[in-house]
Amino acid sequence: SPSSSSSSSAATAFDAAWVPYLEHFVAWKTGDAAMLERELIRIAVELEGSMLRKCGTDATAPQDPTDDRAAMRAASAEDRKLLRSKVHTLSGDAGCARFDAALCDVFLMVEEEEEEAAEDASEEAETEAAAAGGHGSDEGGVSAVAAAAAAERR
Repeated sequence: SPSSSSSSSAATAFDAAWVPYLEHFVAWKTGDAAMLERELIRIAVELEGSMLRKCGTDATAPQDPTDDRAAMRAASAEDRKLLRSKVHTLSGDAGCARFDAALCDVFLMVEEEEEEAAEDASEEAETEAAAAGGHGSDEGGVSAVAAAAAAERR
């Protein structure tokens, strides 16, 4: 019958059009999901880095619950949990592994920044102590500054 023939050809045409459409759609959504995953991870890294720089990397140190840093840590943990769940929805366990690795990297980076800052502060304190010792009293009780001033007057 002519109507079943046109229905059959319409179904065949739809099927022929549907398969490439579906393949393109899946490719587009996969790329979209990857971009969104990267953005969520970037945001998580930025938030975590900011919290770590403000609160420090020593998460095991006892914290006064009324301390603002304890509230920042708690809020950061909630944000991290939410962002991780979104990454899991988009990318599954593989996305969560990338999320966790990025946060581990930022933790190590901030920890290294703290160590460098501590070393710089220690070196600065040593330099100041040496300078103070050099400008203090010499064996005769005359300061180095006074001796230099006396030498200029000569």
